[in-house]
Formats: sequence, C-alpha cells, structure tokens
Amino acid sequence: MARELSVRPSTVSKMLDSLERRGWCRREMDDADLRRTFVVLTEDGARVRSEVRQVWSAMNDDLTRQIPCADRPALSDALWRIERIVAGRLSRLR
Repeated sequence: MARELSVRPSTVSKMLDSLERRGWCRREMDDADLRRTFVVLTEDGARVRSEVRQVWSAMNDDLTRQIPCADRPALSDALWRIERIVAGRLSRLR
C-alpha cells in the first residue's frame, strides 16, 4: 500500500490509525499468513468513500469543461509522465 501511495509504511500506519478512530476501516489479520494485514472498509467508510468520489468527480468534470478537447490528450500524457517521475524520485527517498 505504501509503495502504491508513494509514502513510507509508517505514514500508511498513521493514516490507518486515523481512519480506524473515525470508524471508517478496520484491520484484519490474514489467517493463512499472520505477517499480512487486510484493510477493510466499514459501512461508514464506504459511505464516506462514495461522498469523496462524488466530490472528485464533480471537480474533474469542472476541470475538463475548462480545458479544450484538443488539449486533453497532451495534458493527460504529461500528467502521467509527471506522476511516474515523482513516484520514482519519492521511492528513492523512502
């Protein structure tokens, strides 16, 4: 999870602690491999996730309307390249 988010494992632990305190998720041990932990959304967590996705969708729709159609492919490509560069550099810092 930390690698996917481009953060340190301790950062993920702190974020999960906060989410658990709010009742949005819980950690469950893997019975087959006790070294592994699963993160499970609670019902409240699923509701909040849905609300956040709606906000992101509205924001993306608004941004998309303001960028000319002809510019979108080049912008999308540039943003993906930037994301890969930043993720690569962050991975070296961890």
